[in-house]
Amino acid sequence: MATTSEQTRTFLELKQNPDSNQHWDSFINSWSGFFNTIISRKLYAYPSLWEDAKSEAIFKLFKHIGKFNETQEISPWLARIISNVCEDIKTKNEKKIIDKSKLNCSEKQYIDVVSIDDDIFEKLSVKTDPDAEINEMFDCLWECVNTALDKYVKDERKKQAFLLCYRYNYKLREIAAIFRLEQSTVNNWPGMVLRKIAPYVKAEMSALGYGA
Repeated sequence: MATTSEQTRTFLELKQNPDSNQHWDSFINSWSGFFNTIISRKLYAYPSLWEDAKSEAIFKLFKHIGKFNETQEISPWLARIISNVCEDIKTKNEKKIIDKSKLNCSEKQYIDVVSIDDDIFEKLSVKTDPDAEINEMFDCLWECVNTALDKYVKDERKKQAFLLCYRYNYKLREIAAIFRLEQSTVNNWPGMVLRKIAPYVKAEMSALGYGA
């Protein structure tokens, strides 16, 4: 994105006096759209994190703006700061989801049936099983699922909603809260994704020897 003369002015004024509230207000007013555009692209599947990312990026800017070389282009330099913040926040959020799943499911999750059909994900249960073959089947299943998600599901929010529902046992109201949407909007997302990837997963699992 090209930098306007107004954006250049407010940025350089802020660099000269980063403790000025007036300069911060002017900077935010002229650069807010720039921040929002990058954050919404980088964290498309995590709208609940957008405000946190913006606040963190502004904090990082405060720390580093004094090091900015005025012979550089402003927008690529600032875009790198915002992008790095988004990646850090995304990583922390995904780790938090995994950590929470471990709290909800302290035992090994596995499929309690060998038959693979369109309702396979409804048959996941939380149990302990000493049978290594069952554990191996569980790992194969999710490897097929992840491949299918990457190949057939382009909407990152729906993909994330599916994983939250079927892998990490989140309730639909919790998923809606994460995306800051009405529950009625997300109610069908996990099921829609399931119907889309189920034929591929069934075929792949059958090819691996886990067929009906």
